Amino acid sequence: MLTIEERLEAAQAHLEDRRHESAALIFESILDATPNNLPATMGLAALKVADGDLETAEDLVTSALARGQMEAGVLALAAKIAVQKGEQEKALALAEQALDLEDAHIDAGLIRANLLLQQGQLEQAESVLDRLLNAHPNNPSAVSTSAMLLIELGNFQPALDLLQRALANTPDNEELVAALGHCLSNLGDHKRALKHLESAHLKDPANPFYTLSLSRSLLETGQTSEALRVAKRSIIRFPDLLPAWLTYVEIMIRRGEAAAALREFTPVVRRNPDKLDASLYLAQAYRLAGYPDEAIDVLAPIFKQLDRLPPEKIQNFQIIARDCYLAVGAFENVAETFSRNPAAALATGELLCADDFFVLPPNQSNLELIPLMRFVKRSFEQGTPPNVIGPSTSGQLVDVFGPVNYLPGDLDANTDGAGLPDSRRFIPLTQILGQPDTLSSDTLDQGPYARVLEDRKSTWARSLADIEGPHIGVCWDPDRPGMLLEDFRHLFSFPKGRLVSVVWEAARSQLEGEEDIIDAGAHFRDLHDLTALLSECDLVIGPDSIPLHLAGSLGRPGIVLLTPAHPWYWHSENGRSSWYPSIRVIKTRRFGHWADILTDVAAETNEAIAELLEA
Repeated sequence: MLTIEERLEAAQAHLEDRRHESAALIFESILDATPNNLPATMGLAALKVADGDLETAEDLVTSALARGQMEAGVLALAAKIAVQKGEQEKALALAEQALDLEDAHIDAGLIRANLLLQQGQLEQAESVLDRLLNAHPNNPSAVSTSAMLLIELGNFQPALDLLQRALANTPDNEELVAALGHCLSNLGDHKRALKHLESAHLKDPANPFYTLSLSRSLLETGQTSEALRVAKRSIIRFPDLLPAWLTYVEIMIRRGEAAAALREFTPVVRRNPDKLDASLYLAQAYRLAGYPDEAIDVLAPIFKQLDRLPPEKIQNFQIIARDCYLAVGAFENVAETFSRNPAAALATGELLCADDFFVLPPNQSNLELIPLMRFVKRSFEQGTPPNVIGPSTSGQLVDVFGPVNYLPGDLDANTDGAGLPDSRRFIPLTQILGQPDTLSSDTLDQGPYARVLEDRKSTWARSLADIEGPHIGVCWDPDRPGMLLEDFRHLFSFPKGRLVSVVWEAARSQLEGEEDIIDAGAHFRDLHDLTALLSECDLVIGPDSIPLHLAGSLGRPGIVLLTPAHPWYWHSENGRSSWYPSIRVIKTRRFGHWADILTDVAAETNEAIAELLEA
C-alpha cells in the first residue's frame, strides 16, 4: 500500500503537469484517511482557490487554523483567499502574521508587497521585496514583482536587467516572460513586448493579467481585430472584471464603436457590488470615448465621501478627476484633486532654492512632462540650475529645458541620498498644478521656455539656407494605430515651401520613396538637434508627439491633429491650444482608422496651413 508521502509526491507531480483534477482526487483520498494532514489540506485548498471555489478553500484553511496548525504557509493561503474575496485589510493582517513567523516567507511577502503597491506605499513594498529577493534570489514571483515596482518607480533599465538575468536561469517561466513584456510595453516597444506577452498567454491562457496585457499590446501595434477577439474572451471568462471591460471598451472606441461599447459596459457597472470602483471605471470609459464632461458628472458624488475612502482609491479618483478637469479647461477645479500640498511655499510666489528638488512622477509620459516643465525654470532663482529627479527615460528631454541637475531614477534606490543637504525639499511636479492661479492665461502664455543651443541652431540654419522656404516640419507616428505618413500626405496641400521630416529612429522608415521630403532626422544626435531644427521651421504639423510639444514650447506655429478624446494638455479655446498658444488644435469628429477619419478635417487643416504660411 502506498504511503502518505508517496501519495503527496504523486499529487505534486500532477500539479506540476497542471493536472489539477487528478491532484485534487489524491489530496481528497489522503484526507479521507488522515483528516488532519496539513500538506493535503493546503494542497486541496490551493487547488480550490485556483478553481474559484473560495468557500471550500476558506473552510479547509479555517479548519487547519482551528486545529492549531498556525504555520506561515497556512496564514499565507488564508491571506490569498482574503485577497480573492476583496478583503484587503484582512489579507494584509494575515500576511503580516505569516511574516512574523517566517520573515521571508515568499507567498506572504508577495501578498504584502502587492497590497502595499496597490495602496501606493512604494517604499514599504520595496523593503518587503528586497528582503524576499535576498532570501529567494531566483524566485520568479519575487523577481517579477520587484521588476513591476521598479517600472512603477520609472527605473526601467534596472527592471530589464533584473528580468533578463532571471530569464537566463528560467527562460520558460511565463511570469517572468509576461513581466518583461510589460516592461517593454511601458518603454513603448510594443512590437517586442507582444512577442513575450503572446508566449506568456499561451502558457497560461486563463491568467487575466496576461490576457489584458496581450490585448493592449495588440491594440498598440494596430492589430485591433485580434485585440478585440482577445478582449472578448477575457470578458466572457471574467464577466465582472472591470479592468478587462475597460480594455474591451477602449478597443471598441478605437474601432469607432464608442456608443456600442458604452451600452455594453453600463449594465456591468450597475451590477458591480463595489459602486466606487464601478464609478471610477465608468468615468474612465467616458473619458476614453471623448466625453470628459460626462466623466466629471459620474465622479461628482464621490467628492462627498472622499474622506471615507482608502488612500489608493482616493489617489485613483484624484488622477481621473484631474485629467478630466484639465481636458475641459476647468482649471479652477484642479486644486481640489490634491489631498496635500508640499509645494505650499510656491503659492506665495516664493522661489525655490538650490537645495530643493522637483520630482517627476515615474508613471507620467514624456508628452505630459513637456507642458509642465515651464514651471521648473520659473520657480528657481535666476541663474540657479533646478534640481530634478525622475525616470531615466526622461533625462534627455528634461535637458532640453535646462540647464538642470538631473538625478535619474528613484532617489533612494540610486543615490541613497548621499551628498544631499538635509534642508532639501522634494516638490512633486504635478503638485504645482494645485497652486492658486497656476493655471491661467497669464501663467500659460509667458513665451517660449525650451532652450535652443546656439551652435545647433547655426548648423540647421546653414543647412536650410539654400532650400527655398517656407520650411514645413512634418511628423507622424512610428506604428499603427497611430497616424502614418501615408495617412495625411495626400490629403493636405502645401502651396509653397519644402517639407522637412522632424521624426527620427524607426518612424524614418516611412520616408522611403518620398524624395520631396527632407530627412532631417537622419542627422539628429539628440533632442537638441530637434529643438534647433524646429526653431528654424515656419510651421510644424502632425499628431500628438514630442515635435509638436517642443514646437509649442518654442513658440513656433504648428497644427496638431487629434481624435475626439484629446489628451488633457491639448485643451483649446477657439482652436488655439491653452498650453501652447502658437499651436492650432484640429480634432476629427470620430474615432477609427486615421486614413478614414482625416477626411473629416482635410478642409479645415488645409485652410489653417494656408493661413499660417501667409502670416
